[in-house]
This record gives sequence, C-alpha cells and structure tokens, in this order.
Amino acid sequence: MPVGLPGHLPNRYSHRPRPGDSRPEIADDLHRENNELKENLRQARTEQNRLKETVTQYARVIHVLEVENHRLHEQSHPEGVVLPFHNRE
Repeated sequence: MPVGLPGHLPNRYSHRPRPGDSRPEIADDLHRENNELKENLRQARTEQNRLKETVTQYARVIHVLEVENHRLHEQSHPEGVVLPFHNRE
C-alpha cells in the first residue's frame, strides 16, 4: 500500500481488468458514480427553479400588499400624516 493514501484509494485505483472484460471495475464504479452525481445535479436544478418561481410569486404578493397599504394610509390620513397608534386620541 502506498504511503500517505487513505485505505480505500489504493484499492480503488489499482483495480485490474476482469477476465474477459476490457474495462476495469473502477471504470464501472466511476461511471455509476457520475450518473448519480448527474441525477443529483438535475434534482438540485429543478428545486432551484421551483424556488425561484416561489420567490417571484412572493415578490408580487408583497408588492400588491405594499400598494394596498399605501392606499389605506392615504385614505385614513388624506393630509399624508400617519400618526403612531399610541399617540392617537
């Protein structure tokens, strides 16, 4: 075993081809791992897109609420002065 390498690395990278097979076992392992990573990335991107849409919807809702709040303030105090709740008589 080479010095300084974790226990699984020497075995993983020193595989010999299986009899009758032109590809070493490590190639199959790496191909399988690569496919899993691609799927994880696809799922993460799908989730990211979904979250972006949700944020956009929330931004629209917040904007509508801000406009409604502004209109209510204008209606309740036409002169443009809004008094804090504790100072009202």
